[in-house]
Amino acid sequence: MAGFVGADVDELRAFAKLVDTASRQLDDTTNGLSAALASTRWLGPDGSEFTSHWNSQYKPGLTRASGSLHGLVTILVKNADEQQTTSSDTGGGAGNGGTGKGSSDGTTSGDLGGKSVDDLEDLSSDELRDLAEKFSKDPDAAHDWWESLTPAEQARLIKNAPELVGGLDGVPALDRVAANANIAGDQIEKNDTRIKEIEQKLAEPWRYALSAITGPGDIQALHDELKDLKNENKYLQEAVDGDVQLYTYDRDADRIVEMIGNPETATQQLTWIPGTATDMNSFYTHGVQGLPDYVAGAVPGTVAFVMKDGTYPQWDLSHPPSDTSLAHDLGVTQAQFQSGLEASGFESMPNTAVGHSAGLAILTASESAGAHYTNVVSLSGIGMAGGWEPQQGTGYYDYTTGGDAILAARGVNGLLPSDIEFGGSILDPSVTLSFERAGFPLTPSEENGFSVLDPGIGWKTPTLFDPLLKQSIDNHSLIASTNTSHEVKDGLIDLLSGNKPAGS
Repeated sequence: MAGFVGADVDELRAFAKLVDTASRQLDDTTNGLSAALASTRWLGPDGSEFTSHWNSQYKPGLTRASGSLHGLVTILVKNADEQQTTSSDTGGGAGNGGTGKGSSDGTTSGDLGGKSVDDLEDLSSDELRDLAEKFSKDPDAAHDWWESLTPAEQARLIKNAPELVGGLDGVPALDRVAANANIAGDQIEKNDTRIKEIEQKLAEPWRYALSAITGPGDIQALHDELKDLKNENKYLQEAVDGDVQLYTYDRDADRIVEMIGNPETATQQLTWIPGTATDMNSFYTHGVQGLPDYVAGAVPGTVAFVMKDGTYPQWDLSHPPSDTSLAHDLGVTQAQFQSGLEASGFESMPNTAVGHSAGLAILTASESAGAHYTNVVSLSGIGMAGGWEPQQGTGYYDYTTGGDAILAARGVNGLLPSDIEFGGSILDPSVTLSFERAGFPLTPSEENGFSVLDPGIGWKTPTLFDPLLKQSIDNHSLIASTNTSHEVKDGLIDLLSGNKPAGS
């Protein structure tokens, strides 16, 4: 164009996206190398020296390079915005700066529920979460809306409306991760305030003897809370630094989903659903991510999602592992989660889903709610609800340890008391019992379509110091840990590699 000075806005924004992708890929490479080094057995002074150089020189250098690329993205987007403004003022033709879905006068593109980007930035955290929940019901539409925004608008919402972006199904995974990293940073500041309060109370307990601390039990409760908050902050800092990828993070709603791997280079998905007693602290202490991290890292192109998308079954009467309604609700949420991933580009990927203990009930409930998987793996799974049927084209496999405590809970289904009400008068009292259905009648057996495989974890002759009950409970947890058997590890790796596990 004769006399034109400047840049084509569309091309400039496209280049910014390429640089942003390169920055994220460099982060993934750095994290992958760190994980590989950590899992490499290298004893002696040479190993110690290399590890020291990696942590002090090489890794920081790669991190700085990634940060420089990220800073370049900001510069490019800023220049594109300025070029668009200049072109609009002068009537120039340097590109419209949008995605083709904006209006002809250069205004920003689509709204979400009638709210512009400016409107969304002004909403409270709770209002943003409500919007995310509402529009996640149509993840394809949410995805189209997100893609209609300019990179600058997306960056604004990731920073200023992270509760919306981080919880909206259909938004690309890495954008959700970036938003949830911002939420993690805010939570660290809140936790730090509480940590200082607790430390002050523990340093001078006499000041709070009448108001806050009434006995040794209260002091211990403060120590426990302090430990949990520090564990949480350490984990959340890893999310801020990019060492942990939070696909979902809503502390108040008891929701957390960690993503392992690079979704932009992924060729298959691993869905990991842990079992009873999984809570937020299970993630903060890296208690449930070890085995899926190992397995995903062993097969290139795998991206894993470790799930706790809501309150999980606990060893108590309010949320017992036998609660079929809880498993059903979590299964519906799991199916919606999968729909959101598919809307953001995961639709054609093979998906191996693993359920440990009560996680199998959640996993198979998601199948009943419409989710589909290439493979379903039970790791000492509790079973399936009545009415569940294996899906055609899906491979089903079960590994259960010898003498596992879960065996006593399998196949059980019936009505259990859920509430007791006392009424009437002293002379004519009455008692009303309420019942709800509990337990899972269908077991992961050959009769129900599963290949029952040798887990390589049996039980030995019980002794005074290692009784059978302790073994059965320990083995139940062991099968889903990084210390599980080679049979389980190799079987999962075989499935992710497109092969059937040994013995099937």
